[in-house]
Amino acid sequence: MQFLRYFYVSLLFLVLSLPSCYVPNTGPVIYGDHISCHWNDGYEDYMWIFQVWVDHPISPDEVEETNVFLWDSQGNKNYIPLEESNSTLWENIPIETDTTLECSRWYLVEIITFDNQGLYDYVETSYQK
Repeated sequence: MQFLRYFYVSLLFLVLSLPSCYVPNTGPVIYGDHISCHWNDGYEDYMWIFQVWVDHPISPDEVEETNVFLWDSQGNKNYIPLEESNSTLWENIPIETDTTLECSRWYLVEIITFDNQGLYDYVETSYQK
């Protein structure tokens, strides 16, 4: 009888603890970024470098898109779409004349990434040369 009581208490404990083992579906995670602007002699222009490292708890292939928005001090918004370079690196390296950006200005930078379920991660930083 004592054994059955122990068995049922253990079983009850196990059943009650199962929900705490459940990990909800979580989305992409931005774990690094690099934003810079440098003179490029080959293009005779400034070159912007936007790099964002994104991972996903299921697989990096779950990440659908990653974008960068830059706001200047007058409130003007610039949109930079990033392309997947490898499994976790998303980047875009435009020359300055192909953008409305100026290397010498200050920008508030917003980075957002989405997965194929619509879950997202968001990071806010700033750029100043």
